[in-house]
Amino acid sequence: MKRGLKYVGRCGYRTIYVNLDVYEKALDAAWKTGKSLNELFNEWLYNFVGQTGEMPKVEADYSRLKREFLGLVRETQALVKTLKDLGTYEELTGLAFSLGLKEDLSNIREIIPKIMDKWTGDQDSLSIFIDLLETAHRKREVQKALNEIRKRQYTPLIESTAQLPNQGSDVA
Repeated sequence: MKRGLKYVGRCGYRTIYVNLDVYEKALDAAWKTGKSLNELFNEWLYNFVGQTGEMPKVEADYSRLKREFLGLVRETQALVKTLKDLGTYEELTGLAFSLGLKEDLSNIREIIPKIMDKWTGDQDSLSIFIDLLETAHRKREVQKALNEIRKRQYTPLIESTAQLPNQGSDVA
């Protein structure tokens, strides 16, 4: 009896067959990156198809960046919550800004060593705060890249919409 495809016509999932050794190595590699094997495989396929010219590379990058941004937002929120629960968020944030941390986090490479030298409190909190700075910095970079892609995607649409005739002007 033929096995039906799961979610036929809705999601478009397909089954593939992979050598067990390759699958296990890929699963280990995916685990090390913090992504699921499905995410990595889809990312690889998007990039592969994008390189062959069948699908724009920008679309693959856009999808990957959206997923990465969402993950970074969640991670940032979790780190802030952890530091607040430990009662060190305000103190570490104040220290960082007093040492010259810029709002756009562009100078974290210079500030992190200073924070490490000045902080006399809990070392776990310091480590979590440094993770927070690095994650927030990456989140800003990804957000900038997403905004650039969105501007390129929607600018032609906005320009073409602006050139449409005003359809409601001759209504009396």
